[in-house]
Amino acid sequence: MKKDKNKFNESKCNFILKYEGEDGIDAETLSFSLNGVVKTIKSITSNEYPDTHTKLKIIKLERGSFEITLSTVISYAPALLPIADIAIKVIHNYLSYMNIKHHLHGQQPKNIKYENNNAKIINRDNVTIIENAHITKNYFENCTFDNSISDTFNPLLKDVERTGFQIIHDNKIKIDISKDEFNNMSTPVIEKEKNYQKKSNTIENIELALKKPDLLGDSKWSFIFDKIIEAEIEDKEFLDKVHSGIIRNLYAGVKIPVKLRIEKEFNEEGLLIKDTEKYFVEKVNGDIIEPQDRQIKLNF
Repeated sequence: MKKDKNKFNESKCNFILKYEGEDGIDAETLSFSLNGVVKTIKSITSNEYPDTHTKLKIIKLERGSFEITLSTVISYAPALLPIADIAIKVIHNYLSYMNIKHHLHGQQPKNIKYENNNAKIINRDNVTIIENAHITKNYFENCTFDNSISDTFNPLLKDVERTGFQIIHDNKIKIDISKDEFNNMSTPVIEKEKNYQKKSNTIENIELALKKPDLLGDSKWSFIFDKIIEAEIEDKEFLDKVHSGIIRNLYAGVKIPVKLRIEKEFNEEGLLIKDTEKYFVEKVNGDIIEPQDRQIKLNF
């Protein structure tokens, strides 16, 4: 994406990587570990916001262990992507991916249970954490995130001077990994599949905010699902009720409980191919949910 300062805005978010141990750090350790961090964050951004340009800047170094303050800078066109705080959202996803990786202890999960917007991830020790369903599905369907986090910790595993690793955001320690956990963190859990191109996943029950319906035809409907999406309605019984006027309360701002299928295409490296996401409403699960505040309808 070619950058034009007159047409693009910048979203920024700072965070700190703390390599615990000696004040100094081996240059090769730092280089390879940072490369894993950069790769993970860029993969998150390209997956969630394809029409953006991402770079990470080192803006501060501190001694006493070894601390690096990084700034994630994401350039985007507000006309194409009218979403504020993109960089904060990306770092939130990054921290969630790190938390999932830490929770797995270097092994496949025992079970994952999806309900609405949440996912319960149960590890082999029968410990459960709750993460966002969208973030969780992205992590487990694409080996890139898991593998690049492993790349972050591989060099730390080999460096005897490193005693721990922390990520600090908003003056709080968000991720805290001890030296004896480096082996688990450097172990790939999501293996790369050979020659796969397309993957689909289904969210059994999620409430989608309606943006724009098609009340007469069979074209795609617009919803809000972290971003604006176009979804094909496969529930013919629901469509028949809409077209015949039985269901009328369909306007921007209402929520529809649905079973949603998401299809994506990936290249040989396991990276999402731009503009290949497709959304399908397999089933409408219940009644239309109208906002209590009618002003939401006007402002949506």
